[in-house]
Amino acid sequence: MAEFNGVPIYQWDPWPEPLVTKSQLSKAGYQPGPLRAVVRYSKSSTGDGFLHLFSPDEGIRRKPPTEKQLAAQVKRKADELKARTCTRCGAVQYFKRDLSGGWCECCWLAVKTADDRHAAAEWAKQVLADGCVILDMETTGLYDAEPVEIAVLDHTGAVLFNSRVKPLRPGRIVERDPDTGVAAVDIHGIRPEDLANAPSFGEIYPALYKALHGKHVVVYNKDFDLPILRATCEEWECAAFEFEKASCVMRWYTQFCGDWSDYWGSYRWQPLPGGDHTALGDARATLVLLKEMVASLSE
Repeated sequence: MAEFNGVPIYQWDPWPEPLVTKSQLSKAGYQPGPLRAVVRYSKSSTGDGFLHLFSPDEGIRRKPPTEKQLAAQVKRKADELKARTCTRCGAVQYFKRDLSGGWCECCWLAVKTADDRHAAAEWAKQVLADGCVILDMETTGLYDAEPVEIAVLDHTGAVLFNSRVKPLRPGRIVERDPDTGVAAVDIHGIRPEDLANAPSFGEIYPALYKALHGKHVVVYNKDFDLPILRATCEEWECAAFEFEKASCVMRWYTQFCGDWSDYWGSYRWQPLPGGDHTALGDARATLVLLKEMVASLSE
């Protein structure tokens, strides 16, 4: 018979009675004596494992714990339980690592979203109190695009600028995206022929510059509109717009809504509610959104 460390090796079923495992001895209150046999079992694809067997007659009786040891065990279990307990709701987690700052995931997210929502509303309140201007544009597409309609409102809703713009490459409005099959005209409905008599960007630039220069400009999806505006200025050899500040309403509104994605570890982007895909209509929808965020502070 094959041996392992000087003791016989048995297959899983059956192994000789009355040999027992170390766990079985421990449950009975004994420490194991000499190793008497092992049982071979399939551990993984990398090789076999061995289960150690002992004689129950050779087990060493454990001494009963002292009162001090029992008290230490109770304290240790209590401390371990406390370390896995959410300090906010009292829910016990399976692992200590499931807590963040002492809170379970549900409490952490509830507090975070509430705080972030309040911060977003406070930002909107400050923006309107300071007197921002709201910019929105419709364009010839998503990439290498030009504006075809631009609108600017002040924080009271007064229209500072609103005009269609004749692009240098109007044909791109009807070009379909190879991945989505969607063209810009499908979104805003502005066709190349609708812009035949519209002023060029060079012609509307002075009025647009007056509406935006030195202002705190807020845009729904700033990272889309402002690079297009900057590139158009360069193409027309116009001086870049100088803003006091530029803010993205979409980022703050996304935080305000609090639609959390565990996969991305951030809030999900939100489309502009109430927009009609015209520059003026979307600018007005952005202003309404800012006011709704401010109104939430009194709830």
